[in-house]
Amino acid sequence: MAAEDGVILAKALRDTATVAEALAAFEDARRERVEKIVAYGARSSSAKVPGRLGRVVRDVALQLVFRYAVTDKSMAWLYDHRVDWDRRLVIDAGRRPQPATA
Repeated sequence: MAAEDGVILAKALRDTATVAEALAAFEDARRERVEKIVAYGARSSSAKVPGRLGRVVRDVALQLVFRYAVTDKSMAWLYDHRVDWDRRLVIDAGRRPQPATA
């Protein structure tokens, strides 16, 4: 777990009445970002092994992509994410865990 995740979990524990609610709030708070990161990883790992000509085309294309498309600004969503400790979590009552039935 990244340090940032620990802060979000700590906030969830602070802002809810039970551990189950805290875990649900933690999941809600992280879900969108985690899904985006997983999708990003899937896209970046889906490349095929190219042949000789394909490697040349790939290398030229990557130089252009990294020069013009992959910039600090375009990657800020991934690397500049910060957690505001003082902001309370918004807890969706519809997502609260239901009591276990025996």
